Amino acid sequence: MKSRKSKFLSAFAAAFLFLTLVPAFSSAADSVPDEQYSTPNEPGPGYFGFNSFPDFQLHANTGHLLGMQTTGVTVNKVVACNSLADPKCAGSNFWKFRAVLPMCQSAADTNCIDEVIARDKDNVLLPVNSTRKFPTVREQDYTGDPAQNLPNGSQLPLVDIPGAPHAGGTLYIPMILIDGEKENDASSGKFYPGIIQMGLYAVSIKNGSFGFGNYASTDSKRYVDRGWMVSGGQSNPECIVQDATQCALAQRLPLNVSFGFKIRTTFSLPGWFHGRVINPEIQVSKDSGGNSLFSISATPVVSPIVSVWKKKTELPESLNSFINKLQKPLGGSGSGAGDMAVQSGSPDSWSLMFDTVAYENFQMEQFLEWLPVIGDKATKDPTYWSFRGEQGNVANSKCPESPNELNGIVSTNATQYIAGPPKWNEAEQSLDYKVAAAHYKANGEEFKGSYNLAIKSELARCLYDFTKAPIKATISIVSRDGSQQVATTIVNEKDGWLYLSANGFTFSNPILKVKLMQDAPTPVVTPTPTASPTPTPVVTIKPVPIQKIIVCVKGKTIKKVKAVSPKCPSGYKKK
Repeated sequence: MKSRKSKFLSAFAAAFLFLTLVPAFSSAADSVPDEQYSTPNEPGPGYFGFNSFPDFQLHANTGHLLGMQTTGVTVNKVVACNSLADPKCAGSNFWKFRAVLPMCQSAADTNCIDEVIARDKDNVLLPVNSTRKFPTVREQDYTGDPAQNLPNGSQLPLVDIPGAPHAGGTLYIPMILIDGEKENDASSGKFYPGIIQMGLYAVSIKNGSFGFGNYASTDSKRYVDRGWMVSGGQSNPECIVQDATQCALAQRLPLNVSFGFKIRTTFSLPGWFHGRVINPEIQVSKDSGGNSLFSISATPVVSPIVSVWKKKTELPESLNSFINKLQKPLGGSGSGAGDMAVQSGSPDSWSLMFDTVAYENFQMEQFLEWLPVIGDKATKDPTYWSFRGEQGNVANSKCPESPNELNGIVSTNATQYIAGPPKWNEAEQSLDYKVAAAHYKANGEEFKGSYNLAIKSELARCLYDFTKAPIKATISIVSRDGSQQVATTIVNEKDGWLYLSANGFTFSNPILKVKLMQDAPTPVVTPTPTASPTPTPVVTIKPVPIQKIIVCVKGKTIKKVKAVSPKCPSGYKKK
C-alpha cells in the first residue's frame, strides 16, 4: 500500500494535463471580478506560458470513473464507466476516479457533506439553506460503492447563506473532490483515495448556452502513462461549474466570514492539510460505525494569480535550461500539450502553458525560474477558500503518520509555497519555510504575506530529533537579497501542538528562518547514598596471668622458679 500511495501522488502531481476545446478568453473589464479571470488565449505558435492559480484543481470538478486496460503503466484502452458493474468496462485492470461529494440526506449516508457552516465576524453561527444540486446530471456521473471506498461521482450542492451576502447575491457552492485509484478487476480489493480537495465559492447563476464542461478524456493516445489526468470537452473559463443552460460565476468572498464543512467518509482521511485560508480549525476522528469524520473551518484570503505567455526565444537562458531538462512530453495546456510528436518538431510550431498543480520543491523551483519573467506584479487578486489533504505528505519510516489523526496544517496567502513541513537546514541550524509571490498585487499595492503552521509536537520532535524539553524559537524573514524583514511572528507550544505564525512580510521570495531551541533538560540528580560507618571491631583482651617467683635450695644449690603456681623441683625445698 505504501508504494502505491507514493506512486499515485507523484504521478498525479507531475503529469496533470488540462485541455479545453473552447478557446479561453481574458476577463478584462473592470466590472468583472478577479475571481472570474481566465487564462488569455494562446498568442500563436512558439510560446511558453506559466499559470499559477491558487484553487488547486477545483476548476476540473466533473466526476468520473475510468476503467483502463493497461500493460505496466502504458494505457491501451480507456472507458468512462457508469459503475463498477458497467459491462463496457469489463476487462479493465486499472481504475481511477474523481468523486464529487453531495450533501448527506440522512445520518446513515456516507461519502457526503454532513453540514456547511458559516460564522460572522462575531463568531455567530449563520443559517445555511440547502437549495438544490448543481449542475444537472453530467455525462460522466457514476454510482459509487461505499464497500470499496468508491464515493459517488455526482453533482455539487448549491446553498444559500443569507447572512453572508456578496456582490452576486447569497449563493455558495461547497466543493469537495476526492481522487483515487485501484489495481486489477472491479471486484478485487478497495480503492485507495489519495487526495482530497476542498473549496468554497461565492457564486451567481447565469442562464445561457454553455455545454457540459470538462470531462475526463477516453482517448488512450493522449495518456503518456496511466498516472496522467487528461481533460477535454467544452468549457467556458468564466464558469466555476456549468451545464448546458446554466453557469455558476465566481464572486468575491466576504473576508469577515468563516466558512467550513463537516464530512463523513468510508475511508481514512489524510493527516496533513494545506491551503489558502487563515485561522483554520480542523478535526479528524472516527464514529462508532468506523466511518471517518472530518470538520474544517477557516476564513478566506486574497491570493494573487500569476499568468503569462512569453515567446520562447525571449525567455531567460536559465529558464530555457530548466524546461529542456523536464521529462517529455511536457504536460499543461495549449496546442503542444502532451503530444510527443508535436514537441519533437520545431519549437516554433507549437505552444504550451505550464500549470501549477502541486506544492512541492519542484513546483517552487519552477515558480522561481518564471518569477523574473512574471515581474513584480500579480495578474489578478482574487479571493480564495481552498484546502487540500494528501496521504503520505510527511510520512516516512522514521516518523510514520497515524491514520485518522491530524498531524499538521499549513495555511498561507502566498501564490506558491511548500506544502509539507520543512527540512532541517544543517548549515544554519534552522527550519526554512519557503513562500513566493509577486511583490505587488495587481492593484499596485504591496502584497503582505501570511504563513501559519501547526504541527503535532510529537511529530515535530520525531522529525527534528527534539527531546521532550520545551521548544522555543525565533523567526527571521530573509528577503531574496539577504536583507532582514520586519514582521509579526509568533511561536509557541501548547496542548501538544507547536504553532508558528508570520504575518506582514513582503515578497517576492522570502524565506522564513526558524531557529529552534530547547532548554537543557534539568539533570536528574541521584543522591549518593551516605556510606554506613565501618563498624569498630570488637577486640577481646585476654588477661595475662601473674607469675610468681620462689627460691628453692638443695644443699648448697639454690634455684629460682618462676610460674603462676611455682613449685620446687624434686629434691629441693622452698627457702
